Amino acid sequence: QKPPSKKGDPIPRGYIPTYNLVLNYAGQIDNIVYLEQGALRETGNKLDFAIEGKGYFVVENEDGKRFLTRDGSFKVDKDGFLRTSSGYYVLGRSGSRIVIPDTTTLVVTQEGRLYSKGNEVDSLLIVKQPVDKRLGNNLWKYREEFADPDYESKVYQGFLEDSNVNVVYEMAKMIEAHREFDADLNVVKAGDELLGYLNEFGRV
Repeated sequence: QKPPSKKGDPIPRGYIPTYNLVLNYAGQIDNIVYLEQGALRETGNKLDFAIEGKGYFVVENEDGKRFLTRDGSFKVDKDGFLRTSSGYYVLGRSGSRIVIPDTTTLVVTQEGRLYSKGNEVDSLLIVKQPVDKRLGNNLWKYREEFADPDYESKVYQGFLEDSNVNVVYEMAKMIEAHREFDADLNVVKAGDELLGYLNEFGRV
């Protein structure tokens, strides 16, 4: 295939210039991360915990790699380990995986202390860290340099935090992106018309 003619060269007869025009429409929309507090919704489930404040639960996978999460929809496995809905272990302030002897008597204070059968079994490890990227499964990257416990955030048992997405703001962003896309589309149409004109001109 012939390369496009240089500036000033005559346009060859019957030659249609080839342009690879890629519209990355999805790339025009920013991946916005909302860190504002979501509304707390009561569930009545003893294993549902919601954080009020800027803290995050610390969890880890089977290999011991740590992550952050605000999703407090937990469960207890057959061995008594407290886990997230995705199977990650929930950690206590000592850094160990939390074990709940009896879920029926489980009580969690606003400070994150866990009591079972009237005895304190552990405390939820909650930290306050800067986050900027989701990793999937409601997880965020854990940073060792910000590992100190957060004593300001409060924990509410029997509650979950709802989505903090501002629907009105999201709609406004979608409309704005749609307008930008329409503007780009008009440019493409104009370019197609110009190429068609140049092609016809080259055949004269």
